[in-house]
Amino acid sequence: MKKGKILLFLVLVIVALFASNCVKQPPLAVPAAPAGLRVVQLAGGDVELRWDAVAGADSYDLEIQPVLGSESRETPTWPFQQNVTNTYYVAKKSILGAGKFGWNVKARNAKGPSDPTHGDPFIFEDPEPEPPVYGLLLTLEEEPDQGSATPTIYTIGSQPLVGERLPGIPALNYLKGNLKREEIPAEADRAELAVQLLVQKAGATVAKRWPDDSTEFVLDEGGELNFNLCNLGAGFSPDLAPGNYYLWARAVWDGSESQKVPFEIASRNSDLNYEITVKDFEDRVCSFSSTNVTLQFDLSISGGEKFKELLYFIQIGPTGSTNQGSVTHSATFTKEATWTKKVLFEAECTKYATLTVVGTVTAYSCNGATVTKEDRRVEILNNVGINFVLDMKDPTALVSVLGPTEEGTVTGKAATLTFLASDTKCLNLDSLRFTVKVEKGIGDWTGALNYPDVETVLGVGSTWSNELTINAAYYATTTSAGSEATAKLTYVIGDLDLATITTTMNASDCCCPDCTLVDPCAGCNGGGDLTHATSVKTSMLVDNVFFSNMLATDDVLKVDNKSLGKVNGCYLIPASPAVATVTVKLADANWEPPNPLVLHYNFPGPQTISVTRASTAATLAVCSGYATKTQATYIATFTGYAEDNSGPVATETNITYTGTATDNAGNEFLLSECFRLDTMPPTLTHFAAFRNPSVTNGSYIEFSFHEEPVSAALTLEITGQGTFTYTLAQATSVPPHLYTYSLLTGISLSEGATVTLTAKAKDLAGNEGTSSWETKVSPSAPR
Repeated sequence: MKKGKILLFLVLVIVALFASNCVKQPPLAVPAAPAGLRVVQLAGGDVELRWDAVAGADSYDLEIQPVLGSESRETPTWPFQQNVTNTYYVAKKSILGAGKFGWNVKARNAKGPSDPTHGDPFIFEDPEPEPPVYGLLLTLEEEPDQGSATPTIYTIGSQPLVGERLPGIPALNYLKGNLKREEIPAEADRAELAVQLLVQKAGATVAKRWPDDSTEFVLDEGGELNFNLCNLGAGFSPDLAPGNYYLWARAVWDGSESQKVPFEIASRNSDLNYEITVKDFEDRVCSFSSTNVTLQFDLSISGGEKFKELLYFIQIGPTGSTNQGSVTHSATFTKEATWTKKVLFEAECTKYATLTVVGTVTAYSCNGATVTKEDRRVEILNNVGINFVLDMKDPTALVSVLGPTEEGTVTGKAATLTFLASDTKCLNLDSLRFTVKVEKGIGDWTGALNYPDVETVLGVGSTWSNELTINAAYYATTTSAGSEATAKLTYVIGDLDLATITTTMNASDCCCPDCTLVDPCAGCNGGGDLTHATSVKTSMLVDNVFFSNMLATDDVLKVDNKSLGKVNGCYLIPASPAVATVTVKLADANWEPPNPLVLHYNFPGPQTISVTRASTAATLAVCSGYATKTQATYIATFTGYAEDNSGPVATETNITYTGTATDNAGNEFLLSECFRLDTMPPTLTHFAAFRNPSVTNGSYIEFSFHEEPVSAALTLEITGQGTFTYTLAQATSVPPHLYTYSLLTGISLSEGATVTLTAKAKDLAGNEGTSSWETKVSPSAPR
């Protein structure tokens, strides 16, 4: 029975295992992000961070990070990270330190971590510091009371006047100090109640004994000390330097200290306000164009309540024509004062109005426990005021042109413009601006040069490669008489068939190197506007080329010679009819085409021919200069006939025709072309016959013409053998001999036999004729 149960159990286990292995398991996935994050406060100040369990998670990644700006002084390296298998974590203040912290949790398994979930921040507070315990209590108060939030010693003046009895800047009050010990010691200890007073500047690390390094104070029987603080003591220089300070006391007997009491030292100079204004009679501050000008000055002073009496001194100048002389005025007053004065200025340039103010105050000084109160005169304002520029004249400018000209037109490839700008005071070199415009009717060019540029190029990429390059050099001088600036612009000019180059210089003054130019206004004192600037403009009419020179020859001259072309550089006149028609098209923007056009030629001697103008028309050539040209067409017929028209002149000669066209600027176009007149056919000038015994039927002939034939019919007559015909195409040339040919006859010539060659030849011009030559056969090997 037991055995059967065991067998049954094993079967069930095997079946169960088989069933589990046969069921397809779902693939493992990254777990979901945790939820339910919360913070639980624990006794003792720590916190427990909790979250809900996540299905499929094996562990959790926890990250804690301080919130920006609240990093703990005791923190580990951030972020603080932990991997836990529980759904909570105890964050300890002893590990993280004080501060505000954020935290997040990720669920993790073998596939990786989930996205993080962030919890609410938590805070570990700093413990409340224990309040300090002072054995001494220190107080300060102003005397006389100034109503300041922090006890303050106020000073006045920039320096004492010469002759004053006391050195240094006076104080308008002092500070009364009181020091108390909270517990009065036993009678026997009172003689030991010595204290030291210390002063420390705010932000400094070292304190100084007050009033010096050796002085100590003893509390009275009531444990109290009264003292007067009039300055910073011997440890500071100056001893009334403005700033924020601390004063405290230290007990000699045990080193205990009082609290640090803040106090200040401040100047009351800013309480005294002043204003100086300058204007013309219409309440405008501006520049002027007259030779002299009257301006009104208004002075106002306020804020003198701390003074018993005040004295001001004002000086205005320079006023004279040589910038000498001034206007002065002084007066005593209390609390506030005003003054108005009209001043005549006879010269321009920098002017000033300066103010000095002296005041009498009640000043306090201390000598131990004794406070001295007395009246003192001090200087509060010393030569303060305004500077301004009185500009009565605009700058001026001139320009001069240097370059090859023809009745005012620049005809060369270079020109120089010299610009001069001057001002009675100062020119601002940085204001030198040059604008350049090349006007050509169509396709104008523009460019600019600004100091200190030394080069600019206009017309880059022009079809005609005729850019305009401008180079600049600058010179400047400044003397007591004024300032001058010279700009020398050199123009390197490409081919321009009539164009206007306009250059404008703009310049402005700077009044003086260290002042600001006063803005102009209209009609100041009845004068006109001043722009403090000038400009000068000049134009150059440029025509340095006859336009036809910019064209290819084929665009100017066309020859109709039945397409025979050229022979050795000369157009060939056909034989029949012995005529060539020549069409010449000349164009320029600045000319009156002549009628007729006179041509010169050299056959049979110096000759001239007048060619009537066939037509005129307008044509465009953008960027070559002025875009619209006047084009004249001339048609000439060159002939080889005799003057009596009896027929062609028998000749072979080159005839050169020349002619000149000139535009209004004097630019020339030279027409020069060569024509060949050939009315004679090719003629035999040499004939020889040779027998080559080494080759059967290897005889050959050699012959020459006086000019090159284009074709020839050859007849070879041999005594006793008959007549044979050939063509020039069957012959080969014999270099380096001109117009010489060799021809294999294909027959055997007998040595000494008489042979006659008759050639009917035709040349390129169409001349055709027959010539004959007789010779005897010579023995010879091939060449």
